[in-house]
Amino acid sequence: MMSETKSILAAASFAVAGLLLANADVAPATAAEADPPAAVAGNSPLSVQLDYLIWNVSGDKLPALVSTGLLGAPGTQILYGNSTVNDDWRSGGQITARWLFDPSHNAGAEISFFDLGDASSRFSTDSSAHPNLDLPFIDATSGLPVAFLAGVPGAISGGVTVSDTSRFLGLRALYRRALGAMGKEHFSALIGYRFLYENDQLDISTSALQLSGPVAGTFVAQRSSFGATNSFHGLDVGIGGDIAEGPWRIAWRAQLALGASINDARIDGVTTGTFAGTTMTFAGGSFALPTNIGARSQAQFAVVPEFSLTAGYEFMPSWQLIAGFDVIYWTGVQRAGKLIDTTLNPNLIPPGNGLGGPQRPAARFDTGALLAEGFTLGVKHAF
Repeated sequence: MMSETKSILAAASFAVAGLLLANADVAPATAAEADPPAAVAGNSPLSVQLDYLIWNVSGDKLPALVSTGLLGAPGTQILYGNSTVNDDWRSGGQITARWLFDPSHNAGAEISFFDLGDASSRFSTDSSAHPNLDLPFIDATSGLPVAFLAGVPGAISGGVTVSDTSRFLGLRALYRRALGAMGKEHFSALIGYRFLYENDQLDISTSALQLSGPVAGTFVAQRSSFGATNSFHGLDVGIGGDIAEGPWRIAWRAQLALGASINDARIDGVTTGTFAGTTMTFAGGSFALPTNIGARSQAQFAVVPEFSLTAGYEFMPSWQLIAGFDVIYWTGVQRAGKLIDTTLNPNLIPPGNGLGGPQRPAARFDTGALLAEGFTLGVKHAF
């Protein structure tokens, strides 16, 4: 049912854009609009632009995941989490193609695609570096802080590895029509389709070997994964302006996309235990138990305002160097860190004791806004 909803939303965006374009009133160009500098994208019918991107994207905020003791206890140090990751500057690329399809250069189309690639954060430690090594959580039956133990001096030897990977990309297809001029500045209306995609993958792996006591030699390994994927489909409208002076061209555009954010969440966990030569596997791991394991999806209304400012210099006929700044703000985005519920029912921890209690951790969506901003440096060629 959800896949049908996604298809309907995407198709609706295309249909609305098509109806608006089909009914657009394309008036004859004025003298100012027909002048070559007033063209939608210069005075050549086809151009291609390649950009190198240096952008900053909102990071994934994580709860406290690894510590040296119980949260709130004197001397406890949070080793990983309780912070935001993958919010550093990252590189990417963008390609844009523009085509003017009327002789007066008043109407045209453009399509662009950008990809920032992966940003990643990784943490790994073991009990040789931190003899007390915990994955802290709150006991849902008592409300008290407790922990999965990955290191206890003289009793448990183990390790923890956490990785978080993020990717952000987008596609845009626009119809652009000249509106007129005010002095040397020329204005254009924009309408089309906007697609954005963001994905987070958070993985937590632990191992623990019992060194003493009646269960000495018991080895337990846990793995939990949290995946959050967001897709935006929407109708994109806006206005742009440009000023040409000799070899220089300054351009700006302000746009607003209205549509749907489709949030997909995937949570999985597994525990493997070996005791007296017998190995057993159970569903569930740290922070991923039967109460929240599975795949879930939802769709919600979202808005994406954008603004860009660029400067171009024609360093030889048909070739321009381009530099600019872009801002994108996207509402209704689910991040992997916010899928984690750090309140757990210990009775559900594998293998489980059958004593019941609250259904925690809970399966949930907790969406927020994503801000992406940064610089572009590229080259444009007109054919």
